[in-house]
Order: sequence, then structure tokens, then C-alpha cells
Amino acid sequence: VRDPYPGLFAPHDGHCWVSPCDRVAYVQISKCASTQMLEWCGQQGWSRQCYSDRPWPRHRRAVVLMRDPWSRWVSGVGQWLHNNGWQWRDLGTQARGVLRMHLTMDDHTQPQYRFLLGLPLANITAVDVVPGEATSLELQRVMRDLGHECWLDPDRDRGRNPGVPAEELAQWHRDPAFRGRFHAQYGQDYWLRLYLLGRDVPGELLAARVPMPGDLPPRHSD
Repeated sequence: VRDPYPGLFAPHDGHCWVSPCDRVAYVQISKCASTQMLEWCGQQGWSRQCYSDRPWPRHRRAVVLMRDPWSRWVSGVGQWLHNNGWQWRDLGTQARGVLRMHLTMDDHTQPQYRFLLGLPLANITAVDVVPGEATSLELQRVMRDLGHECWLDPDRDRGRNPGVPAEELAQWHRDPAFRGRFHAQYGQDYWLRLYLLGRDVPGELLAARVPMPGDLPPRHSD
């Protein structure tokens, strides 16, 4: 995983939580059921390690939970407001305009690929974070195959933070200019998530992503 925009974002020191057997690691991405996963890792005695300053071991699987970039961004905006003690109604027209143009405020809205820099694609096992029990069942299957029993209930924390007006943000997303900026900002996330999940990458998203040296041949659909 490489950075197509070096210098655009603040440096991100990659950390993961490694199993006692050293064969599996969980790599956290904010707003992707990370609170519960960190809780589980602590219960199981997994250790926190930095991976950005050393080669990733060939024998170790990196378990990563990823989320649709738009869904994660909407949730991340709500988290950002909550963390700062604000509500949506506190944002005036100018503040909303800045948010609409800037997009990235903190770790909860920072692109997901930034949490995975330096990881070999071949060592990553991705699980999709979606509403309902599908995420929990898939993660349980993945972890069981790797020799661990894991619980997870992504719906448990939904609604924990004050929400944002989904319809107003959906109107933003329907605007071609905004959607173009969003896809440019998070194009790497779209490509990476869909590729790791073995899904086709729509042409609009594929075109928005900056190609990187050493890319694997992309799966795509017109």
C-alpha cells in the first residue's frame, strides 16, 4: 500500500495489534468497528507494535476492517462534531462550506489507505463493515480460519454519536463537483477496498484514482 499524495497529509505512524502466536495482526482503521476490535485484542492479550519502521513479516496475516468511503465519511463527520462538543446546527453556512471543500478533518475522516501504508497487499485479509450481522459472521469465519475465536457486533455502537443530516449530505453527494472532489480525495480507498474484497471497481472510481508504480492489475467494470 503506497501513498499517491506524499506530503498532503500529516505523517501516520502505522501500528497494529499482534497475536501471541505472531501469525496474525489486526491493523486498525478508525470508524471501521475499531473500538470493539481494540477491546477484543486487549482481552486476548495481543500486543501493540509499530510496523511502519520495519518490514512486514512474510508469515503474518494483516486482518483489516474496511468500510465504504462515503458511509465512513458521514459517520466520521458525526464523530468529529461529537469529539469537539458541537452539533450540526452549530455550523454556519461558512463552516459547512469549509467542511464541504476540505473533507478531511482528523483520523476519522482521513483516507483509510493511510492506515495501511507499507503493508504488502498479498498479506492483507479484508473484511467489509456493513450494517447487520454480515460483518460479524465474516470476521468470525476469517479469524477462525486463522486459529482465533472473535466476537464483533458492529451495530452495537451505531448511533453512539449524534448523527448528521443524511439527506443534506446526500444532496452534497449528488452534486457532480462535490462527488468529483470526494472521489479524488478517497479514490485510493475505493480502489483498495474493492480490490481486497475481490470486487469490481467501477470505471468512475477507477478513473479518479491516481495510478501507483507496482500496482496489481485492477479488477474493473465499465
